[in-house]
Amino acid sequence: MRNPVFVIIKYILLLGCAAFALLPPIWMFLTSIRVPTEYFARPPTFITKNPTIVNYLAVVADPQFQIYFVNSSLVSLSTATLWTITALLAGFAFARFNFRFKESLFLIIIFCQMVPLMSLMAPLYYLFSRIGLLDNLIALPILYAINVLPFSVWMSRAAFTQVPTDLEDAAQVDGCSYLQTIFLISVRVAAPAIAAIFVFCFIESWNEYVLAMTFINSVSNRTVQIGIMLYRGFFYTDWGKLMAASTIASLPIMVLFIYIQKYLVSGLSQGAIKG
Repeated sequence: MRNPVFVIIKYILLLGCAAFALLPPIWMFLTSIRVPTEYFARPPTFITKNPTIVNYLAVVADPQFQIYFVNSSLVSLSTATLWTITALLAGFAFARFNFRFKESLFLIIIFCQMVPLMSLMAPLYYLFSRIGLLDNLIALPILYAINVLPFSVWMSRAAFTQVPTDLEDAAQVDGCSYLQTIFLISVRVAAPAIAAIFVFCFIESWNEYVLAMTFINSVSNRTVQIGIMLYRGFFYTDWGKLMAASTIASLPIMVLFIYIQKYLVSGLSQGAIKG
């Protein structure tokens, strides 16, 4: 594998994969700084001759988009915080305690990840209509548990399995209570995996479209993913504003990745690969 030919082929494949992954967001950004005459040009050009930020100014000044962005931020942060804590406690219980039907219950939780979301839409819609949570932002973090909780519990359990029990025993000998042992010792050691779970929950809730579109009707409760699609019209689509809104909506994910990238890589290795 150290043959120069294999090395060249490897780097060509890596560059090809990188170009394949980066081309859509790059084209999205380029479209967002173009005027209509450029993004409707035939044939399309990759180089932007007259870049402009008019589309960004229009999107940022749009009061409805501001509401959508705030709604998505609140829902995503609530979802990530709530289900990360839940997965943390559940994963610790599965990793440390022995109880009846432990493995069966864990397999049932993992099996929930395999259930198609569309098969649950009708019963969930009926249930939430009966309890008065339709068109309510409180419903979204509850619904998003379907997408994030099974994988988060599995990853949390795998992370806590890697924490040596000797550390917890030593902390209890030094006078820590059981809860102090969990949050001061075990959680700190498993912090990279917990950070990865938080990022996973945040991204899943931020990018989710189907549930938000189905259970939210009023304009004031829409999330940013629904708001982006409103820039598409029946007879005309303002591609500049659509791409500018999409770029702005991508910024929280990018910032989050940059900020905790090292924890994310370490957490995925600790929780997923070893688990």
